[in-house]
Amino acid sequence: MFEPRGEGRAARRGLGISTTLRPGHPAEIIVHHAKDIDADLIVLGHKSHPVHDFALGSTAARVSRHAHCPVLVVR
Repeated sequence: MFEPRGEGRAARRGLGISTTLRPGHPAEIIVHHAKDIDADLIVLGHKSHPVHDFALGSTAARVSRHAHCPVLVVR
């Protein structure tokens, strides 16, 4: 069975973590899902690439702009 990294440790500490796979544009899906479940925080990974971020915008940047709750972006 697949268990996201750290989920077992979080559960033992009383923290709730959920993992969902949905088709669509990643930023849009993340923002809508977070709102649907009334998330307190969105945590995202980000790989820095100046040209890509400037030309297209990253998923992390889009989520940060549109989320209803705080977003923690981790490199």
